[in-house]
Amino acid sequence: MADNGIYAPKAGYTNLITHKKPDISPLWWRDIWKLKAPPRTRLLFWCVLRDIIPTGEHLMRQAIYGPTWCSFCKMASETTVHLFLKCPIICVLWDNIITQLGITGQWSGEDIKVSWTNWHRQHMGSKLLNLPLVVTWYTWLARNRYIFNDHDVCWPRIEATIIAAYHELPEPPPTRTRTIQPPPYIDHNIPWAFFDGAANQTRCGGGFVLHINEQHSYSVKMGFGNGSNNYAELLALCNPMHFSLEHHHKNITIYGDSMTVINWINNASICHSHTLKNILDDALSLRTAFNHISCLHIYREHNSVADKLSKEAAILPRGEWLISEKQGAEEFRYYPRPFIDQSEQRDNNPGSRQ
Repeated sequence: MADNGIYAPKAGYTNLITHKKPDISPLWWRDIWKLKAPPRTRLLFWCVLRDIIPTGEHLMRQAIYGPTWCSFCKMASETTVHLFLKCPIICVLWDNIITQLGITGQWSGEDIKVSWTNWHRQHMGSKLLNLPLVVTWYTWLARNRYIFNDHDVCWPRIEATIIAAYHELPEPPPTRTRTIQPPPYIDHNIPWAFFDGAANQTRCGGGFVLHINEQHSYSVKMGFGNGSNNYAELLALCNPMHFSLEHHHKNITIYGDSMTVINWINNASICHSHTLKNILDDALSLRTAFNHISCLHIYREHNSVADKLSKEAAILPRGEWLISEKQGAEEFRYYPRPFIDQSEQRDNNPGSRQ
């Protein structure tokens, strides 16, 4: 009803959307379609989980009257839960299949969704995830042949067919595991820094953490305006170099998770972007001012602090900086004037997407 007490289609639609409860668990909504079982078995099992297959009880709800007893045991009404889960004959079928395959676990639960959830947890990533789909498919075929073709059900043959069909399914691909890389070795005898850049649709920014020693460090966030991710990464690399030189530290090790920028600064690859090449030339000239400098690649999981700073910096206006200095237990914050913005003298829009 609308606010005035009169029914309106818009008010009815709004009420349905507002009070609609999701009946599909993301667990089996996603994973059913990834299984190696034939598409028709996946579709049928999805319909079983949704309780939208034409069982006797379902047809009666649709005012299509006919026999509603279970075609197998003839002891209860033919509902989806009874036909595929509670029927004594289906329970025996499942027990025989589980015994012949020599597997653990049971196909049981309050309803089909609970049974599938339990089965999924027990056999996640295994070929056995396909077994309920195969059993459901051949159970449904046997039921339809009995009703429409008057064929007697030969359960030993159905059991053998299910096991053969299961064995014909391909094994799932092995799970890919990425080797966790150890953290980088850090020489605490000289300053070291971590940098990172980030870009969104409208702005980009960079961040770095410069450690003078174990007790003294600077955390910096910088807004770069409009630009690509490589643009932000490259400027984020230049600024700790400037920062270190302004504080009279001519020995430094710099770590970043951008392999592209690290290769550029180490002359291991060529930068083909005209705008970025100008900034890269500035960075390469800065290297000559150091007595010792190393630029090394690290994995993202070891660059979390700089990564967080860069994402926070991406929303800052162009040219805005925030520096946090930590020395022992004391921490100071202030906004300085940018150390580097040399590209602005060459291009009014240096951060155009490359």
